[in-house]
Amino acid sequence: MLTLTTVQITERDPGATDVKHLHDVVIQAALAGEQPRPVLWATPQPRLLVIRHDRPITRDDMHPRWATSVIHSPYWWPPAGALIGGAVVMDAGQSGQSHSQWVRECGLVEAGQIPNKHSARTEKRRHTVRAPEVMVEVLAGRLSGLIDELDVTLARSWHLTGRRVKEGRLQHSNHTLLRFRGRVADAPALHALMEVGVGRNKSFGCGLILARPVAEGSC
Repeated sequence: MLTLTTVQITERDPGATDVKHLHDVVIQAALAGEQPRPVLWATPQPRLLVIRHDRPITRDDMHPRWATSVIHSPYWWPPAGALIGGAVVMDAGQSGQSHSQWVRECGLVEAGQIPNKHSARTEKRRHTVRAPEVMVEVLAGRLSGLIDELDVTLARSWHLTGRRVKEGRLQHSNHTLLRFRGRVADAPALHALMEVGVGRNKSFGCGLILARPVAEGSC
């Protein structure tokens, strides 16, 4: 059974806005000394960290002064026909191409035409960041057919960075918090999407779908 661990991060930790620091905390707390297994996490609000794992994450798994409170709850899998509300943090970035990827896609290796790395730069697909409103359409497309009467709205968007020490560069994450509501039409397909997460950059706080039941007739 998957468990949600909700952590309130102390105000004294400046790393709460550093996406690489948060990534390291989650991985160390969830997987230290254990075999690698899927773990999804999100920061839907400042200093609020939600981790989904196959066991509860305790205060002992983290630095003793890092969390002010830790709460555990089961991860909910919505049944077919249920009216649900939910939220997910998605990365608005679109991956660009490396030089080697561009060369392979163009078939230039087979033709014996390997261009200079710098001269080919304008030809490659560049990394882009989609507008938050576009991400509403992206999530609606992913949930189409899985949820009927679907309504997706934008809650907020923000940019996070974190220093990747080994590579000597910054890790960028363009987070968009999206909320949705509707009635579950295809429970197995929805559960499969919830299992793996939605979108890219899952290692850095994106893709975790959180759902809850909604009372009939409520706004």
